[in-house]
Amino acid sequence: MCPENYTSSLYLSIMNHTSNSRAVDRWSISKEESFYSPSIEDGMSLEEEFAWRMRGVCFIQIAGSRLELPLPVVGTASTLFHRFYTVASLYEFPYDKIAATCLFVACKSEETARRAFDIAKIWSFGSEEDIYEEDINEFADEILNYELIVVDLTCFDLDIDHPYYYLYDICEQIQVPEEVINTCVAMMNDSYRLPFIQWYGNRLMAVVLLMMSFCGCEVEYEIDPASELAHYMEEHSQVIPEIVGSVMDMYKLFSTIYASPTGSPTSP
Repeated sequence: MCPENYTSSLYLSIMNHTSNSRAVDRWSISKEESFYSPSIEDGMSLEEEFAWRMRGVCFIQIAGSRLELPLPVVGTASTLFHRFYTVASLYEFPYDKIAATCLFVACKSEETARRAFDIAKIWSFGSEEDIYEEDINEFADEILNYELIVVDLTCFDLDIDHPYYYLYDICEQIQVPEEVINTCVAMMNDSYRLPFIQWYGNRLMAVVLLMMSFCGCEVEYEIDPASELAHYMEEHSQVIPEIVGSVMDMYKLFSTIYASPTGSPTSP
């Protein structure tokens, strides 16, 4: 399916942005807009869509770990995956093949190229005895076939920002123990399982996840009331509780998704 033939309301909304808009602005949507995604318009429930998205990102993260890829590469793949299903339906495109393709595209865009064959092989979760080269080659061919579809539907926007970078900026303004930093990075990794970046942006997610990490580690922190960080938090004080609640909901959903059927979504 080519972008010019795609009629999703979210896709049309994104395309209505000016051509010189930054990618991060073009792909910003409210959480409420996610309730009208192509998958939901095709009959999928919101919880089902979130569960399939989380499965796809978990696959990306597992494969990225096995391939020893840097966190920003895995984050780029996860972001592409969410952008893709912002404008395409899970019923139409298999989430596992798209996830693998997003990882392949991310590796190329972040100059850590891996062959499609390497990703296809890593994607095979069975033992070595269960893996047949013809199956790996077939999967690799599918990745290559989906590559153009992924980059077309995501508008070739491959210059992707990440919350990790903002964490380092924040750490220059307040003292952050290593335990809290490690917890925050882990929570950032987890946050890619849902499109939080599209909903709230990288900087705000970095701030909220860091504050949650302080609380989770039971470490007190002090912020200069006159600092840029304090002003930023005050400016977004109304949405911060919503983000905290959404993150907690993500963890609750994640604890249940493996009890539900696996495979791929089938049309209702």
